[in-house]
Amino acid sequence: MFHRVTTTLSRVLWLGFGAELRTLLKLAAPIAVSQMALGLFGMVDTAVVGRHSREAMAATALGNSYVQVVSLFTMGLLLGLDPIFAQRLGAGEPHGAWRAFKRGSVLAVVLFPLSVLPLGLIDVFLLRPNLGPSSMFGELPNPFPTDPEVARQAIAYMWWRAPGILGFLLFTVFRAWLFAQRSSGVMIVAISLANVVNLVLDWVLVLGDPGLERIGLPAVGLPAWGATGAAIATSVCNLAMAALLIPGILRVRRAEVAAHPNPEPEGPSFKDEARLFMKLGLPIGSQITLEMGIFAYVLWVMAGLGTIEAGAHQIAIMVASFTFLATVGIGAAASVEVGRFIGASRTDLARKAGIVAIVAGAGWMTLSGLMLFAFPDAIARIFTDDVAVTALAADLLRIAAVFQIVDGIQSVSSGALRGAGDTRIPFLANFVAYWLIALPVARWLAFGADLGARGLWWGLTVGLAVVAMLLAARFLVLTRSTVVRV
Repeated sequence: MFHRVTTTLSRVLWLGFGAELRTLLKLAAPIAVSQMALGLFGMVDTAVVGRHSREAMAATALGNSYVQVVSLFTMGLLLGLDPIFAQRLGAGEPHGAWRAFKRGSVLAVVLFPLSVLPLGLIDVFLLRPNLGPSSMFGELPNPFPTDPEVARQAIAYMWWRAPGILGFLLFTVFRAWLFAQRSSGVMIVAISLANVVNLVLDWVLVLGDPGLERIGLPAVGLPAWGATGAAIATSVCNLAMAALLIPGILRVRRAEVAAHPNPEPEGPSFKDEARLFMKLGLPIGSQITLEMGIFAYVLWVMAGLGTIEAGAHQIAIMVASFTFLATVGIGAAASVEVGRFIGASRTDLARKAGIVAIVAGAGWMTLSGLMLFAFPDAIARIFTDDVAVTALAADLLRIAAVFQIVDGIQSVSSGALRGAGDTRIPFLANFVAYWLIALPVARWLAFGADLGARGLWWGLTVGLAVVAMLLAARFLVLTRSTVVRV
């Protein structure tokens, strides 16, 4: 009897959502593959740097956290283009989407120096106090005490990563336009080539002559640059990926013009359109900064606890982020599908597409969580031979296995809301969940309950669960009635 009921229920669900699921997976699969390929950069960096030294791995984690907090805010501003691209294409306005693409690319270049300037403040006020009194600023307060050698390498890493931010921002615009066009093949090729280059550059620049000797090549006088070498490799690959996408973008646009030969209609001014970009993008950038900020804060606290904690955190967060990237792809697909249906004035179909995407994201992360829970020690040993770091990283991976499901739900729900043009409520939900709930819980568990690094991660889990519930509920409430395009 029970088997008959479950079989009937599954058939009903498949009949009701099967078409949407097939469409979603067809779009999400290449996007998810490209996102996970992007995640390989960080994993390769960590694996190679972890074989250089414990200090270099901690410095890479610390420097990368600062670069991400700065660059992901500006990336979030550019993600305001997502609903504009999707909704204009859904409404049959390809020339309007192309106009937004060109202006978004200009905006990315303008935002680049604004992304780099905060790195100077981070250098002076957060990292240099660990190196002793400065001749220019004297002795400054030290808000996040860090091992001096780790701080020194983190400063070098951060500045060598700075040029790659331009490629990262342009890639964000290029990728969003290709996603909206449901064309991601060229992106997979570009990212795959960049991954090969990154592995070679990492091995040579991070390890130097010892790295060459490990693979049977003669020494040629190359120094081992450690964290700095990883930063150089990442910057080169970020710029290369953006450049590699340009031919594919032009090819898609030529086909689009051939299909719609009518001249481009006059649209809003650059000023008006930029204002729309900012209206949608500012909450997204703020939301991403709040989310990355809480994870960065945890890392800064970890760095104060010691190099073992910082290294273990870097390994665990890198692995958890890698499996999470598949749901970023599903969320991007949800954003495109929801946005296109909103543009076509079909909120009912947008709702169905969003629900299917949220369930798919939760399903994927359930499988990922089971993998992390079953093999944490083996996974941790991929990145370092340090026994102490490996043991703590394995414990953190077990905690990551728990928050995988809710992390997937919040990621896909956020993408679906972005496609609908709703960016303000997700920002508020992230603020409440992470900074008003997760932060005090994490600090109490870490220091009040004396759980240390593990307590910080349990606090993050609480925040992710709260934001997942808030965002999923928001999407369901929003799409009960007609959603007007932006």
